[in-house]
Amino acid sequence: MDEIWQALRWFEMELVQAAYKLLTKPGLVAREYVMGMRKKHQHPLKLLLVALGILMLVIDKANYIHSADTATNRVIELVKEYGKWSFSLGIIAITVGTLTVFWKRLRYNFTEHLVLATYCHFVIIALNILNLLPNLFINDAQWQLWHKHYSQIYMDIVDVVILAMAFTQFFFLRLRTEWWKLLIALVLYISIKRGLIYLYAWLLVKLTMNQIIK
Repeated sequence: MDEIWQALRWFEMELVQAAYKLLTKPGLVAREYVMGMRKKHQHPLKLLLVALGILMLVIDKANYIHSADTATNRVIELVKEYGKWSFSLGIIAITVGTLTVFWKRLRYNFTEHLVLATYCHFVIIALNILNLLPNLFINDAQWQLWHKHYSQIYMDIVDVVILAMAFTQFFFLRLRTEWWKLLIALVLYISIKRGLIYLYAWLLVKLTMNQIIK
């Protein structure tokens, strides 16, 4: 809680306005930032770190990953500890996707692609936080099972919509003629993200099992 408070001390109306603009125009914000309008926008890494801190806090307070069994809870705590940065795998997937499809477009360099990915991922995490908020107030096992199952479906759709909007704005895509490029970038993002999650999950299992055996 102390760490979260230190991160949120600078939370002002300006940040709320920045978050709203990112929600509606993520690609435009990223483009303005890489074009030099840095005083106009919050630093993408600062936004991401705060969002990650809030996300972890909400997950913990909502008991979203919890079991009544003591032994299982020990495993869950280990998974939480090792899996904190799994929430940032999307940045890698977005960056690889845009570099692969749009690497020549507008002569953006690697760092500028990374800025776009970080802003996009902040928006995705912020929407995931909003999605989890009802679990802070609804303490019902059936509700949580329903929420866990269906949120995986509709939040994936939300992610794709956000990225489609961001890529179109950032790369000035003409959808009538370049829709196929956008589609390839989105498919790459989904494929890479799923692959990274499976790999990360496999590593988590290995690390967790080693700790339990010890």
